[in-house]
Amino acid sequence: MERGSGTVVEVGYAEGRDPASRTPGRAPSAGEARARDAGGLPYAVMHRVPGSELPAEVRLVSWGAGSVEVWAYDEQGRRTLEAELRLLVDGERLLNRRTISWRYPDPVPEEFDQACPRTVVEVGSTRRDEAG
Repeated sequence: MERGSGTVVEVGYAEGRDPASRTPGRAPSAGEARARDAGGLPYAVMHRVPGSELPAEVRLVSWGAGSVEVWAYDEQGRRTLEAELRLLVDGERLLNRRTISWRYPDPVPEEFDQACPRTVVEVGSTRRDEAG
């Protein structure tokens, strides 16, 4: 099934998520997740297509650390996108600091297979005295 903007998803929360084991932490209620958000404590938001145990997307939010990570997955559970966002000084905007995307031609290759195309985009800064 192709996932697009019209895909229905279920939303769940966790205190965190281990990307290696692909397991979520304790599942707080939506109210607890809102309280963690307001307090700057880390939490995860998981989006799933109904009927699937695999996430379509996971967002790791930690306003206290000024960061949000976004991971998107395909139907085989392979990561297809990883984005690292940083909260800017104004506290209102996010900077997409790094994005990595993977393309798998079919269901056979393992996650991060070196033979599959990968795109990395990073944004950085240079000090004025180093800019030349």
